[in-house]
Amino acid sequence: MKQVLFVLGFIFILPLAVEGADVEQSDEYDNSTVVKTVDGIRFQVPEDRPIEQGKGFIRPMPLDAYVSTKFLKLESRLQKMEESIDAIKNDLAAVKEEIKLFKK
Repeated sequence: MKQVLFVLGFIFILPLAVEGADVEQSDEYDNSTVVKTVDGIRFQVPEDRPIEQGKGFIRPMPLDAYVSTKFLKLESRLQKMEESIDAIKNDLAAVKEEIKLFKK
């Protein structure tokens, strides 16, 4: 029984600890703003929002394009989470099979 608990602990706790470290150190959701100055014009924008310069204009990236990039990053992160969950499900199924064999 101790072996089964050890295997279950290893399968579930280690991936969560590794993934949790990435989330805690991530600054993706830091929505604080900074002041960016371009050609003497000051913009108070999120740090990752670029300032665009074109013929006759200087402006922050349009809000719809900026939010779109945020959603693309979120979609990528959700895809990685789904892959992790699928891997954990597969590991759990393997452990259940081992437990069945161990009980016989």
